[in-house]
Amino acid sequence: MTLKYAAKQLKRRPLATILVIFQFAVTTLLIGMILEKASGYFVTSSLIKDVCLGDSYYLQYDISYQVELDDRLFELSCEFDEELQPYADKLDNGEITREEYDSVLAELNEKYDKIREEENLNECFDPIDVSDLPYVEKNYAFYYTNLICGNDYIKCLSSDYCSGLNFKMKEGRWLSEAKKSDDYINLVMFSGNEYGYKVGDVVDIKLETYISKGNMGIANLDLKGKIVGLIDYSHYKEVVEHGSFESSDYLSLDDLLPIKSYDVFAEYSPDLFKSISEKYVFEPDRFAQSVKLKENITEEEKNEFFSAATSKKYQYTDLNQAYQNTYIRDKKNMRNDMVFLTIASLIAIVSLIGISALSVSKEIKTYSIYCLNGMTRKQCIGINAAYISLLALISVCIAFAVKFIYGYLNYFKMYTDISAFRSEAVAKETVRLSYYFSVGSTEAAAVIILLCVAFASAMIIPYITLKKLDIIQNIKENG
Repeated sequence: MTLKYAAKQLKRRPLATILVIFQFAVTTLLIGMILEKASGYFVTSSLIKDVCLGDSYYLQYDISYQVELDDRLFELSCEFDEELQPYADKLDNGEITREEYDSVLAELNEKYDKIREEENLNECFDPIDVSDLPYVEKNYAFYYTNLICGNDYIKCLSSDYCSGLNFKMKEGRWLSEAKKSDDYINLVMFSGNEYGYKVGDVVDIKLETYISKGNMGIANLDLKGKIVGLIDYSHYKEVVEHGSFESSDYLSLDDLLPIKSYDVFAEYSPDLFKSISEKYVFEPDRFAQSVKLKENITEEEKNEFFSAATSKKYQYTDLNQAYQNTYIRDKKNMRNDMVFLTIASLIAIVSLIGISALSVSKEIKTYSIYCLNGMTRKQCIGINAAYISLLALISVCIAFAVKFIYGYLNYFKMYTDISAFRSEAVAKETVRLSYYFSVGSTEAAAVIILLCVAFASAMIIPYITLKKLDIIQNIKENG
């Protein structure tokens, strides 16, 4: 009965109802957007805080040196095309056979490969080797591998890197804290993974490699992996889905540890990898390289390290300073957002209370008639509460519908772009709708609180108003 009367109120005041629903929906979207943005602060700095302590440096090949090599490679590529083109024209005109063309092509490839090797033009494509750098105490590196768990490649982290990362776990333990076993390798992935793996599951580890001359395939290894932990995906959602590309003055996971929702992590094991490489073509590709120098290093020793790095064409970024810059920036932005969030929340609460007060004032005569016809004041209050709750519920549905449409459009655009430039298979692997539309626990909690405030204000204000109301006198005065 209460819902029936509340529905009648929705129909009796269509314009006011639409305005209220719009206000609720905008408030819901606003709070959701701010909470989603705020959830991205301190994530990167907290994750690799321990990696950035003391004298820690991120190493990469000098940018100007890379550009120099790229220019030379481009120059050689043009020379190669210029030498090959006459033979391609002869092949098209039928002046030479395919075998003769392939012979010339092979000779040119050998010639230019030798030039690239002599001039060391592929150096920047090789992983950085810190073994010759002095005073290095810890080595933070991660490797892309062709080891496969499910359908995804496993990323391996050096022991120092495993110990230095502070992943927030949802279940189980992180790699550096988990017990090791000779029967399997420890694996960690994100919660909510597409395979439904849980802590304790044992899985087969496979390898993508050459199974015959020139042909890639999947080799079954006599190797098992055990899921020892699940990372709390909701905590890293913002960074994982939108990246964190930064200048050298700030920390960037895309440089230090680019992570995706489908990543599987394991600890780098030289002995295990050596045994695999003895049977298969297996060369883990080292991507990022950071180091921590020894404790209490002197300025003279530190300068020796810098000189050695420079002589190998490396440039270095001070991770400690980058951490401080990132933390200060995030703290400042977080404060600004909290002010914005507080003001938005206050506006929402005031609006909700105002809506309830306005609803009671406009319907006071109606409630008086209800009471004269046998309804209690509690039932009238219930009708108003149901009315406000219906408005809030409809608004939340509209807000999430708008959010879904916006997310789907972004997803579709990215999917279409990748499909056009690469392939649909790559697009399916790299782009998922959940990257652009999802509801986090914090956002859901904020919406629930919003609904509770709406419901509470719809109960308290009518209760106070109707308690003081002289029903007979009100009907006489308002006709």
